[in-house]
Amino acid sequence: MLISEYYKPNDGSAQVRQNPKTKEYFIIYFAEDGQIFDSEKFPDKSLRYVEDAAENYALGIKILWIYTA
Repeated sequence: MLISEYYKPNDGSAQVRQNPKTKEYFIIYFAEDGQIFDSEKFPDKSLRYVEDAAENYALGIKILWIYTA
């Protein structure tokens, strides 16, 4: 279930979602072209914590290191 979305100017977005079965929150990261490039689970973390992480990504504070071969 989509809860919120944070946009990184000219670089994609981060969607905060909740698994309806486990009630765990997670983030799906999207590239500017709309393709999913990463996701991150947050077991036992509050919604506020996860939304802060997504916002930090959008603001450039949280850096994701993606390995490409």
